[in-house]
Amino acid sequence: MSDPLGRPAKIVFFVESWMAVTWYRCNTPALALNDLGYNVTLTDTFDAGWIDDCDVLVVERPWRPEVLHLVMAVNARGGMTVFDTDDDYWTLHPENPAYEFWDAERLAGMKQIVHACKLVTTTTPELVEVLRPMNKNVRMLPNMLPDAYWPQERKPINESDSLVIGWAGSPGHQPDVRMIGPALVQILDEFPAVELHLAGANAGWIPPHSRVVEVAPVELDAYAGLLAGFDIGIAPLIDNRFNRAKSDLKFLEYSTIGIPSVLSRVSPYTRSVKHGENGYLAVNTKDWLKYLRALVRDPVLREDMASRAWTYARTRMMSNNVDKWLRAYGLTD
Repeated sequence: MSDPLGRPAKIVFFVESWMAVTWYRCNTPALALNDLGYNVTLTDTFDAGWIDDCDVLVVERPWRPEVLHLVMAVNARGGMTVFDTDDDYWTLHPENPAYEFWDAERLAGMKQIVHACKLVTTTTPELVEVLRPMNKNVRMLPNMLPDAYWPQERKPINESDSLVIGWAGSPGHQPDVRMIGPALVQILDEFPAVELHLAGANAGWIPPHSRVVEVAPVELDAYAGLLAGFDIGIAPLIDNRFNRAKSDLKFLEYSTIGIPSVLSRVSPYTRSVKHGENGYLAVNTKDWLKYLRALVRDPVLREDMASRAWTYARTRMMSNNVDKWLRAYGLTD
């Protein structure tokens, strides 16, 4: 898409707030498209001037009436408008910190914008089904990893007994971490050289233990370094409708560092994880104990599993997938 004078298409990513989701859903494609020579703007500042020269407007989780008016104006002049989300905000659990923010008024506003956009993009088949009744033109663009922020080589496996089991995430996952708290504490009791590091979590989410370490949050450009401090990654998810619509990002993040992981057997992970090959999928406490014990005890297993997981994660780098965004936005055939 370009004008008759050959001007590269102008693509504007408008975000409501700067969160981890913004990094993956907006920053990552924006960087890749900019590298291809497109005129890309990423902003949280509302500017009606975009209407005049915006070829593609991508709005991420918007709800305000001003955004709806902007979408309609860009539509009227023939531009492409795209609504994007990677969560099912219509099924948030009351325990989720975002539950009170996404009240009926904001959800109704977001639904209007979904309906008004020419295209809706999202991350999973479950979210496609949630969004399709609001807009028939829904395309799945799975989360990808931004090349610039992740190492190009796999972390060497720690062969010692002094290991770190790690989790990193947001406060909304408190119920998920709490679900496996007893199993984690039992592992710490069984293996005196193992620590549990929780990044973005409160140690009070699980039963108390002297080797549970709270890790301070870091900026996103330092996130890969934080994960590199783990030897085994964990990703518990309660099996409910909201979580079943989530993506496999946690598995990708651990894997691209070179960390073997144990994850809940829930649909975000069952599509990417080949159980026993590039990760373990756990259903209950017995599973969590079994698979964590296996990884703690066996450095060869950790090496083999991490290697296969890393190979898969490389297929999910943005540089290998930017063509999906080009086709979705109508920038190429």
